[in-house]
Amino acid sequence: MDFDLVARLLFPAPPPAYHVDSYPGELLCVPRSLNPQTSSPEDCVPLLLLQCPRACYLLLFLHSNFEDIGRCHFFCRTLRDQLKVHVLAAEYPSYGVCPGGRCDERGATESALTAFRFAREVLRWAPERIIVMGRSVGTGPAIAIAFEYAVYGLVLVSPFLSVREICRDSFGFMSQLIAERFPNKDRMPFVCSPCLIVHGEQDAMVPLRHGQELHEACRSRKRLVSPSDLDHNTNLLIRREHFLGPMAEFFGLPKLCEEEMQVPSWAFDKPLKPRAFYMPDMLPNGGPVFCGAVLNEMGPETYHSTDTCAACTVQDRSHATQNLSGRPRSVDTVLVEETISGSVEHVMAQGDSQGAPQDTNGFEAQEEDFNAAERVSPAVGRWEMSPYMSCADGENKLEPPRPTIRPSTRRRFARPFTSTVRTN
Repeated sequence: MDFDLVARLLFPAPPPAYHVDSYPGELLCVPRSLNPQTSSPEDCVPLLLLQCPRACYLLLFLHSNFEDIGRCHFFCRTLRDQLKVHVLAAEYPSYGVCPGGRCDERGATESALTAFRFAREVLRWAPERIIVMGRSVGTGPAIAIAFEYAVYGLVLVSPFLSVREICRDSFGFMSQLIAERFPNKDRMPFVCSPCLIVHGEQDAMVPLRHGQELHEACRSRKRLVSPSDLDHNTNLLIRREHFLGPMAEFFGLPKLCEEEMQVPSWAFDKPLKPRAFYMPDMLPNGGPVFCGAVLNEMGPETYHSTDTCAACTVQDRSHATQNLSGRPRSVDTVLVEETISGSVEHVMAQGDSQGAPQDTNGFEAQEEDFNAAERVSPAVGRWEMSPYMSCADGENKLEPPRPTIRPSTRRRFARPFTSTVRTN
């Protein structure tokens, strides 16, 4: 009960403001393990990387709870252009195209740590050249990183002492019944990095006293900026003295150097592309009908539960993934992985779907709750049926979808191959 109530209030994920093909050259897909060879699409975290030529510092931005990296793209771009810093923004689970269940404080902190580790271990950017910035709920993960690592600077915009302290302002002693989350007031005395706090006097959501008490608890070099006309959701870019001016003065920005950032090519791969990761409650009634090889890039609102493939407009369901039960399904049961051979199957399906025989192998999709996708095996040239939901080890447990294709044609981030292709 406590988890449902507090997590829903802390992380009310808005509708996605971007998709996996947005921001080419800027949107990264980084595995939490930082190993692209052993990671699946569900393990990836979308990151927005805005590079600045000859920038000396990298700013890690952790957004508030009712925006994703698509909604804050303009803000991050302005920071890059005005302060001459690289900007790396992390996405939270269930926000935007980031996979995962409902976000909570642990999921948000893990995504922030993944972005920080990516900058430190993959981009080889020293912590002494990283500025960690959080806004609103993002100040929780930001303080958690500064608590563990000595970074160049910490920026807190509309921070809070803790979730329990926020509830105390509204519910009084009843806040003691809520489990503590983001104990920022306990961690702040151990932060050794220079800290800039921006908190408006008109903030009615998180009162100014939260920022003032965090400023008092900080033992490192610090500064508190509290504009009289700034509230919780005011655009920080309207007036330079609200944010950009104090940032430049406190951290000595901009500062340039000759070193250029080296980003590995695998970070620009799109392992999330074949699986759009739209949440079930965002799908139309009955779910979309679209091809497993091509996805409509216009977003979930363009999908309609019709007999026409939303991607290629083919009036045939034999090559498309369908929601046969007419009820919302999990993302694993709705979307199909795209592979190189999957694209070949899609083309062959268009030409052969009119008279191709169908081998059902005894699967009754509607009666047995199997979502079966008909595929053409490029090695055999015949129709096969791959069970889209199958039992595992004789137990009443469901496995994720596994396409019937050859291992040599799988993409780097595809799932392990388990099916067998028959040969002549």
